[in-house]
Amino acid sequence: MPAKSPATGAAIRAAGGELLPNHEVTRILLEGDRAVGVEVNIRKGKQGACAQFRAPVVVSDAGAWNTFARMLPASALPFRDQLKSPPKGFEVVELFLGLRRDPREMGFKGENYWIFESFDHDEMYAQRDELLEGRAAMAYLSLPSLKDSRAQRHTAEIIAPLSYRSLEEHRDELWRRRGADYESAKNRMTHTLLDLVERHHPGFGELVDYAELGTPLTFEHSRQRLLARFTAIRLRRKSTGGLGLALAHRSGIYISRAAMWLCSASWEH
Repeated sequence: MPAKSPATGAAIRAAGGELLPNHEVTRILLEGDRAVGVEVNIRKGKQGACAQFRAPVVVSDAGAWNTFARMLPASALPFRDQLKSPPKGFEVVELFLGLRRDPREMGFKGENYWIFESFDHDEMYAQRDELLEGRAAMAYLSLPSLKDSRAQRHTAEIIAPLSYRSLEEHRDELWRRRGADYESAKNRMTHTLLDLVERHHPGFGELVDYAELGTPLTFEHSRQRLLARFTAIRLRRKSTGGLGLALAHRSGIYISRAAMWLCSASWEH
């Protein structure tokens, strides 16, 4: 995993955990039908090394498809043949905001807001990459701190669709060193999304103290995912033996809530 923030590391260590940067999980280890740990590739310098970590429970944040299709052997999943190809989905940018004041001053109560400039959702989605040029017609606004009674500071998030291919030319550039063009595009998208919210909630911009934009490339890097997108997996119930994703529960393999939010699953009879 890439390096995380000091605050995240402190919270994990306080709970008895540890952070291991540059350890990419390549395989979930099984003994019978139980998960017993993971195998990792330690990326250090020009040469890597493999290592194994044993654990009674494995919690994956790599997404449902990556977990089932890439980290587990075909023999472990009765529905593996349905996961041969990555599911269709869409990529997004996410603007993380630190607020200087309580958003309840503006009447926010913790609701989620879908913001649309038109009734033609298909057309707005087709034009999603115009965000790079400073035009945004749709976004999702959430205020996580108002949903968490333990939050010490107020935050907000703005999510909008943007295709991976629109930034693919920067994929091979180093994280945090992707160059002036990439940073300029991020700044332009940040201001565009803030302007969109401001049009629908005048005064919102005055609350913003800090802003950081994550792109599809950001999520691909930070989560080490082949897929960094919203997806839906549709499985035929009869081919799962009636187990569905409960198989993961009984095997000691869990999918994190964030990963399931990005990749939902449904069943067909």
